[in-house]
Amino acid sequence: MPKPLSEQERAYIRKKLMEEAKLCLARYGVKKTTVDELVGRANISKGMFYHFFPSKEQLFFEVILALHDEIQGKVVSQVREKAVRMDAEGLTEVLYRLYTMDLEEGAFLIRMITNGEMEMLIRKLGLEMARQHTAADERLMEEIISLFPGIKPNAVRVYGAALRGIFLFIPHKEVIGEEVFDDALKTALKGIVLQMFGGDSYDSSKRP
Repeated sequence: MPKPLSEQERAYIRKKLMEEAKLCLARYGVKKTTVDELVGRANISKGMFYHFFPSKEQLFFEVILALHDEIQGKVVSQVREKAVRMDAEGLTEVLYRLYTMDLEEGAFLIRMITNGEMEMLIRKLGLEMARQHTAADERLMEEIISLFPGIKPNAVRVYGAALRGIFLFIPHKEVIGEEVFDDALKTALKGIVLQMFGGDSYDSSKRP
């Protein structure tokens, strides 16, 4: 009977699997990465892998959520440092960099959205995972918006939902037109940002 792993050994193996899964997602994607590839890189048995994760998809999803939180921290930090003096142009540019994953470590997430692997991953993992993914996006957008004074609390979720909705642009870059895509994305972002800064801002009390 194998010796039980210590907490330190478990933490090391989990960390190693997360690191190797992130590299595999960036290089190969979900479909082309097998459990055999992952356990070979982590130098563990396949049986050991399943003590940590029920499937490669669950491992990939946890990697994506961790990376999402890391990117969120960096973006929110950028906005927090400049929020007092940031105008609509500045915030639009920060959001544009977020959407196009100017942060190098998150570039493969855009590719996963574009090639349909993100949708496939969430669909395979089920509704609860989809809710976690949506909740992570909600936290990011709402935290950014809340840094700006004067935005009514009832509008924060609406602006956050509108900004998340723009992510739907990304898988349809070719349909929208690659030559105009960047300008279209910036225009959509700026339209919402201008409302946040006071131009015809959303007010739920005025809904018909």
